[in-house]
Amino acid sequence: MEVKVGDFGLATKLEPKDQRKRTICGTPNYLAPEVLNKQGHGPEADVWSLGCVMYTMLFGRPPFETTDLKDTYRCIRTVEYTMPSTSSVAAKNLVASILRKDPEHRPTLDEIINHDFFTKGFIPDVLHSSSCLMVPDLSVPAPTKSLLKKITETFFGRKKSKDIKSVCVDREEISKLAVDFAEKTSIHRQMSYKTADPAEHTFPISQTANSFPVETAEEESRRASRSRCTPASAQSESESLFPVSQLNVPDPLGG
Repeated sequence: MEVKVGDFGLATKLEPKDQRKRTICGTPNYLAPEVLNKQGHGPEADVWSLGCVMYTMLFGRPPFETTDLKDTYRCIRTVEYTMPSTSSVAAKNLVASILRKDPEHRPTLDEIINHDFFTKGFIPDVLHSSSCLMVPDLSVPAPTKSLLKKITETFFGRKKSKDIKSVCVDREEISKLAVDFAEKTSIHRQMSYKTADPAEHTFPISQTANSFPVETAEEESRRASRSRCTPASAQSESESLFPVSQLNVPDPLGG
């Protein structure tokens, strides 16, 4: 996944250090201290602005934003900002290394891209469009819990009906539930492909309808006999179709 941010409205030609620009221009919240102090600025000021952009994308607000512009400039000059407690260690370290008052002590772009924040975490190839409105959930799903919930709702979450056929679900539908779970979102699929042991995070897609136990003629006869009884047989029917023990999780009915 590539994120490109560009704004060249106030760009200027890069000059040697002794000929650098000293004019103050740019968006206040993203100005570097050397820009405000008219010390002459170069690529290091862009690295500072990148740190401000990164902070804003992580926490939803610029690091030096205040209700008063003069106070904002004061915070920038003294590098006074707060880091939310919810931020990761890697994020804290990277932001802190970028937002340094001395331009010479800031990391280069190559050092930033090789930081643990970008190399150790998971970066999806594709994000769902909902990510434009809310923070995407990149956590690995709990396969057993989610799948068990679906199966329980399928078998026992419906209203009682005199027609037993409306309660029972055949093996093919259960198989589709399993496959649907394994392919819940593109992000989770990407995570399963990039982990060392994908089997730890995904429900085995190979477990299709043919993977479930096949009834014998005697079992089919007993099932047909039960289907002519009361809806209470739905529980036994569901257990024969998809034994809870196969999921290695507790029986939802407490058995």
